[in-house]
Amino acid sequence: MESDEEDAIWLLPPEKRTRTSEEATSKTANPSSSVPTVAQVAVCRSKTTTFDFSKCIFCQKQTHKKVKELFNVSTFETCQRIVEAARVKKDEELLRIFGGVNNDLIAAEAKYHKGCHASYTIAPP
Repeated sequence: MESDEEDAIWLLPPEKRTRTSEEATSKTANPSSSVPTVAQVAVCRSKTTTFDFSKCIFCQKQTHKKVKELFNVSTFETCQRIVEAARVKKDEELLRIFGGVNNDLIAAEAKYHKGCHASYTIAPP
């Protein structure tokens, strides 16, 4: 039973795990066989920035150089191109925001200006 315990992958954080009294005493008696814990970084919603998908995902404005027309991310290829450009540029903020919607910019109804999209996806990092 102990080998199963050591090989187990925990889905719950350590503070939410429960053990029977037998498991707890066997672990405290032999601390060298404890399951290694992974450091978790908690991010509070109050510490995150809000992102408005009704504005351009690149400049976060309604208008760009007097151009008011916003295009919806409507194809999978466009979505992939935008996410890949963010990865190449190592744009951690956009990657975090895209990760919040599982990189599904179509479902998030993300919008962009044609000029912003062209300069972001074509320009080198």
